[in-house]
Amino acid sequence: MKLQKKIGLVFFILGLAIGTTEIAAVYTPLLANFERVFGTQAEMIVTSGNNLVMTYYQYDTDEGKYVDTAMNDANLVSLFSLPKEVQDILIYLDKNGQAEASYTYKGGNYHIIRNNIVDTDYSVYITVPDETLFATVFTMRRTTVLIGAVIAAVVLAASFIIGRGIILPLLAASRSLKDIAEGSGDLSVRMPVKGNNEVSDVGRYFNKFVDSLHAMVVQIKKESELMADISAHLNEKTAGIKNDMTQISTSITDLNFKTEEQSASAAETSATIEQIARNIESLSGQIEDQSSAVTQSSAAVAQMVSNINSISNNLDKASAKFKRLQDSSTDGKTSIEDMRAVVADVSGRSALLLEMNTVIDAIASQTNMLAMNAAIEAAHAGDAGAGFSVVADEIRKLAEETASQSKQIAGELQNIVSSIETVVAASAKAENVFDEIVSEVTVSNGLVNQISMALKEQSEGSRQVLTALKNIQDITVQVRDGSVEMNGGTTAILKEMQRLTDISRQVQDNALIIANAVETIGASVDSITSESNRNGECVEALNELTGKFKL
Repeated sequence: MKLQKKIGLVFFILGLAIGTTEIAAVYTPLLANFERVFGTQAEMIVTSGNNLVMTYYQYDTDEGKYVDTAMNDANLVSLFSLPKEVQDILIYLDKNGQAEASYTYKGGNYHIIRNNIVDTDYSVYITVPDETLFATVFTMRRTTVLIGAVIAAVVLAASFIIGRGIILPLLAASRSLKDIAEGSGDLSVRMPVKGNNEVSDVGRYFNKFVDSLHAMVVQIKKESELMADISAHLNEKTAGIKNDMTQISTSITDLNFKTEEQSASAAETSATIEQIARNIESLSGQIEDQSSAVTQSSAAVAQMVSNINSISNNLDKASAKFKRLQDSSTDGKTSIEDMRAVVADVSGRSALLLEMNTVIDAIASQTNMLAMNAAIEAAHAGDAGAGFSVVADEIRKLAEETASQSKQIAGELQNIVSSIETVVAASAKAENVFDEIVSEVTVSNGLVNQISMALKEQSEGSRQVLTALKNIQDITVQVRDGSVEMNGGTTAILKEMQRLTDISRQVQDNALIIANAVETIGASVDSITSESNRNGECVEALNELTGKFKL
């Protein structure tokens, strides 16, 4: 760029010329300035479009000025008669259309620039040694090195003064950090803050961090104590639920036993009624011979009355058992409803535990972020912040451990919530089963009462038969009709007894389902108890960690 500025005037004047005579006339007066600007090692070459050398100015040491050697040497009329290095660089510039380039010539580094004369096929080349062209640059380089050395000396002196002013406060801060680091979590220690610089800013920020950490540790202690209370309450509730499940299981066992007794009674009643039916059929077949068999018929009727009374007594017992079964079913339903209320309470408290665990996780995350900030500030402080960095690292580890424990607690609480939901579903199913049992028992009790009333009526009829045996011959037809009706009644009774047997079987099946549900609920309660114990252990571990801090 500097070379272009120097020869700009030359190119402008040469661009005005048209022929070789005019060109020579133009730049002949410029040779004196050419030597002054470019020294004695520069050269200027003017070529035409047909590779002819029009002018080749070189410095003549004999004459002490620049001369046109092309005018004095007939051999220098062609581009290819120039020195090899000059030929190559001129061809290179023309071929690539470049305006300037660097090359090696006469054992040194040269810089060449080309310019075409406007409206002609003439080109002007000026080549100058780099040492001439960049003489000013070399001078500036030496000057710059000298100035740099002076500035370096000044900077070192200033650095010593400024460094001494920084190191002394850092030493004081280091002693304070050492007291904090060796205090085993003593959050009551604070750094002394003096002045208004970066070191004092570190002290202020550290004191703010310790204040925040102090508040967080206090809050964590409060929350852990609350979690411990909730865990203890949860253990009490699960123990109560387990006792209720034991009572339910016992009641179901009694229900199975009573249902088996009821089935046996129903089978016996059915057998008795079948016997009555057979007797009535036999009675119908023997009505024609009734006159001669009055005594035998009386005995048979007396036996029948006795059987009816026995059936009636059994039905009374069955009615009483159904009443107790109904009461037990109602009590079981009430226990299930109470259990569902307890489980709902446990579920709500588990949700509260989840919320508390979320708070702990957020505190751990904030603690971790504060530890990172403290580590960054310690890094800024350099070697003087090494102790502070150790404290920050320990706080970060504590935050990470707290976050890990929080995630584990959250997972366990989710398992507890899932188990509680399973208990709620099983309780609802058990409650529905108890509703069905109560309904079926009520229906069965009504049927037993109807059968009892029918048997009482049958007993009354049998007594009338005994009273009327003396007149049996006269009422043979009536007895026959009555026997037909009795046969129909016993058939209906048999059907009802079969239905009662089926109901008893269903009650047994439902009791087994309830027993299985109770076992499932018991397993869930055991799981809740186990998880609650683990939660208590985690709370104790958290209390132990927070107890290490001196507040």
